[in-house]
Amino acid sequence: LLEHGGIFAFVGPTGAGKSTTLCKLAVRHALRHGPQGLVLISMDGLRLGGCDMLRAVARLLDVPFHAALNGESLPEMLSRAGPASLVLVDTLGINRKILEHNRLLESLGSMLGRVQTLLVLPANAQLSWLDSALEDYRASAPVAAVVTKLDETRSLGEVLGVVMREHLPLAYSTDGQEIPDDLSIASADALVVRAVLLDPEGESVKAPASRTPENGTAAAADLIAARMAQ
Repeated sequence: LLEHGGIFAFVGPTGAGKSTTLCKLAVRHALRHGPQGLVLISMDGLRLGGCDMLRAVARLLDVPFHAALNGESLPEMLSRAGPASLVLVDTLGINRKILEHNRLLESLGSMLGRVQTLLVLPANAQLSWLDSALEDYRASAPVAAVVTKLDETRSLGEVLGVVMREHLPLAYSTDGQEIPDDLSIASADALVVRAVLLDPEGESVKAPASRTPENGTAAAADLIAARMAQ
C-alpha cells in the first residue's frame, strides 16, 4: 500500500481498529516518503469526536485532512481532495442498516477499481461477530482484510478461519496501539506461528523458552511435530 499508493477505504464495525490502523499507515508513509501526496479523509464527520484522531495526525504530519459534513458523498470528498499519491479514508463504524452508512457501503462497492476497500476485523472477536461483520460490509466489496488486536486474543482460529473461508487476502495485522510501530504486513508464516503458540490444546507440549521472530517458525514446527507425535 505504501509503495504503490492509491485510494484505500477502511471499513468495519465500531471498535475494530480502523482509525488507529489508518493513522499508523499515515505516519509510516510520512516517515518513508515524506508528507507530500498524502491525504486523509474521514467519513465520520457528524459523530461527536468521530474524526478527532485523524485530524490530530493530519495536523501533526502537516497533510490535508477532509471530514464529510452534511451528508457529503465519498466521490464529493475525493474531488475536494484533489490529486494525491495516497488517500486513506476512514469510515463510519456503525451498522449498515442505517441508511447513510448503507449508501456509503454501496458507493464503495460501485467504485471498485478506483477505491480499494479494506475490511478491518479484530482477532479477539467471536465467530458470530465476525460472520456478521462480513455480511454487513459485503456491499463495500472489500479486496483484503486487516486483522487487528492480535495482542488481545487467546485464539486466532476464528478470524483466520473466516478470512480463509471467504478467500479474503490479508493485507496487514496489528498487535498493539503504538503508532506507527504495532503494524505488520500480513505474513502467513507469522500468523501460523502465533496461532500454534496460542493454541490451548498445545499446552501439554513444552513451548520454547524464546519466541523471538528469528526462531518463531522453528518453534511452531517443533510444537506441531510434537503434537503429531502424541
